[in-house]
Amino acid sequence: MCLGDPAVKLKSSSSQAFSSTFNSGTLALAIPDGPASWPQTVFPGVVTPNLPVSGIPANATITGMSVKLNLTHTYIADMVIVLKAPNGQVFNLDANINKTGGPGANFINTVISSASTTPLSAGAPPYTGTFRADAVGATYVAVGFTFPGGPTSPAGYIPTVTNFNGLYSVPNGNWTLGMYDWGFGDLGTLTNWELKIDYITGVPATPAVWSPAAGLFSDAAATVPYVAGTAVDSVWTMPTPAGVYPYQVTVRNLITTAATGNYNKAGGNGNYRLPLM
Repeated sequence: MCLGDPAVKLKSSSSQAFSSTFNSGTLALAIPDGPASWPQTVFPGVVTPNLPVSGIPANATITGMSVKLNLTHTYIADMVIVLKAPNGQVFNLDANINKTGGPGANFINTVISSASTTPLSAGAPPYTGTFRADAVGATYVAVGFTFPGGPTSPAGYIPTVTNFNGLYSVPNGNWTLGMYDWGFGDLGTLTNWELKIDYITGVPATPAVWSPAAGLFSDAAATVPYVAGTAVDSVWTMPTPAGVYPYQVTVRNLITTAATGNYNKAGGNGNYRLPLM
């Protein structure tokens, strides 16, 4: 950094963000037709072959997840779909298009994402786009009857958690979908599905206390001085005059990392190096 250059940003993080995608390949998984009448207590379904996930670092922090579905069905609102993680937890993705959607066929590149706030019921067949999960629990009520949040058989596919976070603890391993059809007269086939996992490695950005406060700012323009003792994940520095400026950042009072800047004049130019960015 030379004299007159913009302020340098310091951040209480060494993290990097990554995404890994795992695809089932082409499937032809037929979904059994549903019952002709209700109430029912047994709703048999079908489970996908294992989708193996590997390569997520052991120290990674999972920050998000999504499932992309391609499923042909003549009345897609009949479907109930769950995702099962390697940690054994089960999460509902779709419960009759938000209990219950209207007529229409198919999921085509339908993404159920932890980051979305748009309900499936706001879409229209074939629901191409990104939506939030219906996220029902072990049971839910629709059209005056109680239904399971996932297929009653094979065993182990009734929802156990009500948000994506409950699936994150063991990302590597076998993931599966379970699904059933709750109504008679319409048939479906899962042709492909995909799991995307977002994660970071390293130290996540965390509010931290920086010291000394002299020469630190709260904005990139270096016009608002940093207030000593304030916990923020980022500050900007533009110390003067020439010299060596050691900074210390305390994160959650558990980890202390020193950031030292060396500011030396050479040939009339100031060269400023900060290892912590």
